[in-house]
Amino acid sequence: MKEMILSAVQSRCLTVFRFMLCFLMISAHSLWAQATLYKVSGVYGGGNSVVVQADTIAFVGNYGEARKLFPQARTEHRKNTWIYPGFMDAHAHFYYYGLGLTECDLRGTASFREVCDRVAFYARLHPDGWIIGRGWDQNDWSDKEFPDRQLLDSIFPDRPVVLKRVDGHAILINDAARRASGFNPEQAVAGGEVLKKDGRYTGVLIDQASAAVSEAIPAPSRQRQILALELAAANCLAQGVTALSDAGLPYDIIHLIDSLQQLGRLPIRIDAMMAPEEANFRHFRQGGFQSQWLAAGSMKYYLDGALGSRGACLKEDYCDRNGFKGLLLIRPDSFETACRRAASLGIRICVHAIGDSANKLALHTMAKHMPAGGRWRVEHAQVVDPHDLELFRNTGIIPSVQPTHATSDAPWAGERLCAHRMQGAYAYKTLLNTAGTIALGTDFPVEQVNPLATYLAAVYRNSADGSVKHFRSEEALGPEECLKGMTEWAWNASDLKVRGAKIARGYQADLIFLDKNLVRLKEQEVLQTKVLDAMTAGVIRTVHFEEITAPAEMLR
Repeated sequence: MKEMILSAVQSRCLTVFRFMLCFLMISAHSLWAQATLYKVSGVYGGGNSVVVQADTIAFVGNYGEARKLFPQARTEHRKNTWIYPGFMDAHAHFYYYGLGLTECDLRGTASFREVCDRVAFYARLHPDGWIIGRGWDQNDWSDKEFPDRQLLDSIFPDRPVVLKRVDGHAILINDAARRASGFNPEQAVAGGEVLKKDGRYTGVLIDQASAAVSEAIPAPSRQRQILALELAAANCLAQGVTALSDAGLPYDIIHLIDSLQQLGRLPIRIDAMMAPEEANFRHFRQGGFQSQWLAAGSMKYYLDGALGSRGACLKEDYCDRNGFKGLLLIRPDSFETACRRAASLGIRICVHAIGDSANKLALHTMAKHMPAGGRWRVEHAQVVDPHDLELFRNTGIIPSVQPTHATSDAPWAGERLCAHRMQGAYAYKTLLNTAGTIALGTDFPVEQVNPLATYLAAVYRNSADGSVKHFRSEEALGPEECLKGMTEWAWNASDLKVRGAKIARGYQADLIFLDKNLVRLKEQEVLQTKVLDAMTAGVIRTVHFEEITAPAEMLR
């Protein structure tokens, strides 16, 4: 199978290289001088020069000493530049983000009418097959109500349309998609909900209710999958993201990533959380994936849905929906069995938990089964009852959070939770103080691929668009804490085996070059910072463009 994948990669149309990275190879010894180095240990001003030998940092210190030790090194002077370890996104959906770049983009829509207009425009460019879109969020609309399929049905009476909410935990389908998938909206679904209005299904399917429709969507071609991964890598490196944890992948996609990385076509380090399918278990028992670019030693489970779609599982009713506590996506006994099996195989557990009820279940079950030093993770830890927080301290379970979720949810989170539950919501400083570490990510494409927005949300509790200022500022992280969460702590929470996320001798030369010193900036200056270059394995990846998507002619 691997030979078939490599053959497909090698024979692809060269057009894609217009959208890919240009790689500037450097000499055996290269000296990057007259820049300010940041040491992730929290010590600033750690010299002004770094020497890279092949893919490894060979020296960190002052320029004069570097010239004496490495007189033949090729020197590049980088005045007014700050060098940081490459950012690591601790929780992302790398492949599905890339796949979304080949689909209809619904991010930033201000109304359902605008959603339909975008879909109609996309349909003219792509006249055949199912229409798949992602990114709508009813919380951004003036009426804040979930959409209804009626308008979509009138525009597309015969062509299946599936539109995913921004968090991926809800979809809107038209009736053509229902017919094509054979979905029965009257059938009850455990862990899911079919929204209805006056007894009529609206087309909105929450969490597990969407499974039958999602499974009916035609699988993307191998060429489209490769394009998705390459586009995602290009956009990540453009933002200074040199490593990431992809939160839940099937075996086939992890295998494809491994093949592309072996060809040098995907120069970004990936910690792949495995989807709980037998192919992943079988391959792990046979030795698994392990290279300097890829690790796959954890299994991703979902306990509940998202707060924005009211799928997060709460201990009490939603304050804006009486009698409803959200959705539990896996039975407690099934999750306990999963934890027991993972522990026996040496697989780490990474579990999605948003609501306080889901977090309680996650923490108590994991604490029973996690081996010493297991580094199991709670992904999101978004609403945690203060009574349950101590389980982070006593067990070594790692909270993995996304600061931009706090600022994105701020306008409506109080309506869902009421004041009495906000104490344990988006409580990043409390989580850090309790657990002693915290891994920071974005959850892209739910949020943007932008570590600077993460920094702004974590340190200042501000949104990138300026609409939210100092939301729950008592839970802000310090600049050094935030940068550790985006580098060293995120790396330590992964299964990547090479030494990374530090500017130190013997570590991988994964570096980014910024035009500003983040820790000295005022809050309004953070998003003005530019990523000048990104380096992985000692190779500069030139990345001077905005987010790129696939043109229509490449998707036919």
